[in-house]
Amino acid sequence: LAYSRTVNRPEFREIARTGFYDFIRYELVGGNPDLRSAKANNYDIRFEVFPTAGELITLSAFRKHITNAIEEQLMFTATRTRTWFNSPRAVNDGWEIEVRKGLAFVSNYFAETNVTFNYTRVFSAVEFTTVEGNSQTTRTVTAKRPMQGQSPYVMNVSILFTEPTMRTSLNLLYNKY
Repeated sequence: LAYSRTVNRPEFREIARTGFYDFIRYELVGGNPDLRSAKANNYDIRFEVFPTAGELITLSAFRKHITNAIEEQLMFTATRTRTWFNSPRAVNDGWEIEVRKGLAFVSNYFAETNVTFNYTRVFSAVEFTTVEGNSQTTRTVTAKRPMQGQSPYVMNVSILFTEPTMRTSLNLLYNKY
């Protein structure tokens, strides 16, 4: 069982004031002088089994509470402008499984070959406010959505083969998110 917390740093009022023009997206990118540093509290629990030397099976669960999460925002003013804002609260919950297995049971030739599999599932939510309505009836609404840039899953597969006579290694990797 583990708990960690980011170190509190003094708030800087001038984190991102400058702006520039993005020639790829054809929009302005504006800074936000009121942007604050995000703070996170992390909670983890992990169960590990080591069947033989170099092999493992793990199962873990995690939760991350984020205050002042930084999210991107597109503003439609006279010119289309992208900037960033602080969301009051965000959370990442999830679980992970990892398995590393040696292939010596196939033959002695594969004694130094390992297959590793890792899968992480993430459920994220960020709170934000938006304005709904028209020119006569407007209201500010607090809503939730997945965090920007947070993949709902990550999967990694690796096969590490070491040729026993030449001592040359080959590692094949696969990643999907």
